[in-house]
Formats: sequence, C-alpha cells, structure tokens
Amino acid sequence: MLELSFADGLLSAGGEYNFNNNSSSIDFNASHINSNLAARTLFGLENQVEGIACAKIHAETFNNLERLKAKGQFEINDGFLPKLGNTEFMVKKFNMSKKVKISSLTNADLTSADTFRSDINGSLILDNYKLEDIEMTTRHKSFATLLQGSYNIRGQEADINIYGKYDRQAPKGVKILFLPLNWIINFALRNDEAKAFYQKLILRRFNK
Repeated sequence: MLELSFADGLLSAGGEYNFNNNSSSIDFNASHINSNLAARTLFGLENQVEGIACAKIHAETFNNLERLKAKGQFEINDGFLPKLGNTEFMVKKFNMSKKVKISSLTNADLTSADTFRSDINGSLILDNYKLEDIEMTTRHKSFATLLQGSYNIRGQEADINIYGKYDRQAPKGVKILFLPLNWIINFALRNDEAKAFYQKLILRRFNK
C-alpha cells in the first residue's frame, strides 16, 4: 500500500499474509498525522494530545484478525498534552486512596499550550485492547517529563508513573506542592543520587 489518507496525513504499509495459519506481519509508516485524530480513532483517547506526528508500527495478526499485536514508535513535533494537568490520578497510601490532579500540586498552568508545547517522543506495545510498555517523553525547556505505564482501552483505565525534571535555569517561581521544585528534588534525592536516577531512566529510554 503506497499511500492512504489517514488522520489528515498519509499512511503506507507493506507486509505479508500467511494463508496456512491466517496470520499476517505488516509494517506501517505514518507521516504528517493529526495526533489528536489518530489517538481518538485508534485508542478512544479524546483531546488528549495535540501536534503533527510521524510513526512507525510493526503489527502482527493471528487467527483471522482475532488477535492483534503491534509495536510502535512515534514523534510529535511541537506537541502538547492538554489534559495531563487536569487528569485525576488515584494515589494510594496507608491503605487509603485519594484522587489528585497535577494542576492542584503546582502553580504552573499546565493547560496552556503556549507555555508547555514541546517535542514528544514515545513508544508502546498494543496487545488487542491493551497498551503496554508505554514510554513517552516531553522536552520542554523548563520542565521535561517521562511517562511510563499501561492503558486499558476498553476500561479506559491507566496505570502510569510520571517523572519530572526541572531546569534550574527556568523562570523562578514555578512551584510544585507549593514549594520550589528544586527544593523538592534536593530534599527527595541528593544531587548525586538525583543525577544517577534520571540518567538511568533517560538512557534506557533513548538507547532502545
């Protein structure tokens, strides 16, 4: 398949189908894709991401398309995650659960596209209706994030860890938990420990 219109962009594919066991192996290449339309169409994620994306996906199907497994990598230029700040996360502590929004923990306006646009890179595995091994990074000049976890498309439930790295050269006054971010980082991890911690995560992410 040379070119197919998809999500305001182009999709091409090539592969093979095995008629003996009704399985297939296909490689997809996507370019100039509207990431919001693609996320809504493929995963039922409405208005969760913005930006123009490109992606490479290797997909395998089994038993007459009854089983689908795919691995993909994507890049979003000048992207934005509009609902990240206002998404409710369930925090468990001491056998108790509490819903928390990231926007309630910081005085930064995470819903502002003008403030928090950045290039976004990621990878994931799709196993039928489950997204697994999700890894996504944002590279804003002031505040970079790494998201890792899984997402159940049918149940619309996510299990995600979010790591943040604060640039000390960023404008002063950005706070989280109503305390300066660098104070939190220094309190939680000594400088040498913090450096090793983030280096391990980031190097593993980009050396895949």
